[in-house]
Amino acid sequence: LGYLNFLDTVVAMAAGVKQAGYISLRWSMTTSATLSMHNFPSVHAVAIEVTSLKGLPDNETWMSTLMAVANANGGRPHWGQRNSFLTGALVATSYGANLTRWRDALTAMTGAGAVFSCNFTRLRTLEPNSAQAVPTLIGPRLADLRAASLAPIMLLLADDPPAPPQPEPKPFPRPRPIRPR
Repeated sequence: LGYLNFLDTVVAMAAGVKQAGYISLRWSMTTSATLSMHNFPSVHAVAIEVTSLKGLPDNETWMSTLMAVANANGGRPHWGQRNSFLTGALVATSYGANLTRWRDALTAMTGAGAVFSCNFTRLRTLEPNSAQAVPTLIGPRLADLRAASLAPIMLLLADDPPAPPQPEPKPFPRPRPIRPR
C-alpha cells in the first residue's frame, strides 16, 4: 500500500532532519467527490498529517521532501493546506480522468467565463475546457445557484485570501513543586 511505503520512508528519513513534530493518520470512507483527496477506488482512504514546529532550520526542505515522497506513493495534498508545489501536470497525474470531469462540469456551468478563475486555478489547470465554450446548463435554478455561490467561491479562489486571525498563545501554567509529606 502506498501510504505504508510513505510512512516507512518518512520515518526512516526523519532522524536525519532538524525538525520536530508529529505524524497522525486518520482513516475515512472514500468519496465520489471529483477532486477529493479521498476519491480512490477503495473502501477506505487514509489522511496523513505531518507537522513540524515553526522556525526550525530544515522545515522547508523537510516539507518539500514530504510532498515529493507522498506524490511518489500516490498521495494527494489537501487543497486547503500547503500546495504551492502543485502544478497543472501534478494535478493531471494525481486526478486523471476526474480532472477532465471537473473541467467538463465547470464548462457546462460557466462556459468559457472567468467567474471561477484566478491564478491558483490557472496554474493547476482547473479551468473550463475551451476558451470558446458556452454554458450548457441553463435555467432559473442554475442562475440562482450561480448568484448564491459567486461570493463564497470568489473568496475561496482569491489570489491572496486574508489570513485568519490567530489567537494569542497562552502560557503554560507553572508546575507546582512536589513537597514531601
